[in-house]
Amino acid sequence: MQRPGLSAASQRESPATISPPLRFFNRQTPARTVIGFAEPPTGGPFTTASVSRAYFFGTPDQTTENISDSSGAANFDGAGTVSGTSDDASLGSTPKTKVFSQPYSVTNGTGTPGRGTITQGGATNLIFYVISTSKIVLMDAKSGNTDPAITIAEK
Repeated sequence: MQRPGLSAASQRESPATISPPLRFFNRQTPARTVIGFAEPPTGGPFTTASVSRAYFFGTPDQTTENISDSSGAANFDGAGTVSGTSDDASLGSTPKTKVFSQPYSVTNGTGTPGRGTITQGGATNLIFYVISTSKIVLMDAKSGNTDPAITIAEK
């Protein structure tokens, strides 16, 4: 059983399992937790094939000025490719629309059931956790990003 660290040394999102099968997500700074929520996963076990549908997504809160507001639509094909469009806006910059198509996979192991990754150029771009077949929670995992965002995707 993992527990969320309450005295984080860096600004990072932290997924943690409080007690099976509850998933807890929070955004921490050295001084405080800025945002958080917990939800039990339902409908598992989850695999790459079980994440097969269209989702709308968005960042629920812009918790710091360094996090982009993002929204869009994504289609997970159940065979390992997610494609769609996103609109991203950062403080002080021009909003951008992006079209994407990237590989994804979902593990069903004992340590991280329902954990997925989306890769770009061989590197992990996003980490996500399947809450149900109609909801996933994504976290930016790009190397060097000190202010990753939590994004909610729902059917």
